[in-house]
Amino acid sequence: MIVITAEGADMNKEIRIVLIVIGIGLAIWRFSALLPPSYGSRLELLGGDFFYTAPVTNAEAVKIRDYLSAEVFAAQAGAGEDKSFQLRKANNEFQLAMVVSAKITLDTLTNPDLKRNFQVLAKSLSRHMKSSVSVLLCNDKMQGCNEIIAE
Repeated sequence: MIVITAEGADMNKEIRIVLIVIGIGLAIWRFSALLPPSYGSRLELLGGDFFYTAPVTNAEAVKIRDYLSAEVFAAQAGAGEDKSFQLRKANNEFQLAMVVSAKITLDTLTNPDLKRNFQVLAKSLSRHMKSSVSVLLCNDKMQGCNEIIAE
């Protein structure tokens, strides 16, 4: 026969509470894996998304976003292709990550004209920001980037 004392009952209660807390923690961890990754702070962009991450300031992000909207993509408005960008900064150099198809990323390796178009974009952004800006061609998760540097 098993006899549970008041002390044993308190210990069982504490164990149950610990197990419940662990279970809730595991459930939260599993659920967070289903959430989309955070790409940083978001700015509105006609026909797409524009994100930026620290240490990029809001003013810097707005300056590049507005330049892209006015100078680069105004002619393509309503073309049916959403655009996604993420502005990053490392060692005082900007990196503009843009989502492109795997085909375009591969084509930049073999098509000098296509690569040159991205180099021109990097150069014009660098002039506009008065700082080095490289263009990163990325997959839809903003990973696997191929860096294009202005010549």
